[in-house]
Amino acid sequence: MLVALVLLAAGCATPAPGARASEANREQCDSVPEREYKPALRNAGIEGVPKVWLLVDKEGIVRDSGIGESSGDAELDDIALRIARCRRFAPALHKGVPVPVRLLLPIPVNRPRPGEPDGGDSS
Repeated sequence: MLVALVLLAAGCATPAPGARASEANREQCDSVPEREYKPALRNAGIEGVPKVWLLVDKEGIVRDSGIGESSGDAELDDIALRIARCRRFAPALHKGVPVPVRLLLPIPVNRPRPGEPDGGDSS
């Protein structure tokens, strides 16, 4: 599945408008929130969608990252960074050649629901 990503000017080659990178391991990384979501956040119902910038090299590996727009909660932002750093991408292409890119991705961090791993079931 191709995901349209916002491409930002980088200190590296900039792909043509509309270049895309495909997330190669999204499902694996989506389990990070369940492992990282602290009971205090869950009990308070705190969720958010920070925007994380990533520098993805021409092999599709995340080489650098940071918060582009905070969720307003430092712990949620930290979880979003861990999710983003876990991800791997199929390389973005410019005229058929793999290129490094900067991406800005919204990373939803939602509390686990009852019945999900670490979802708060006390039984």
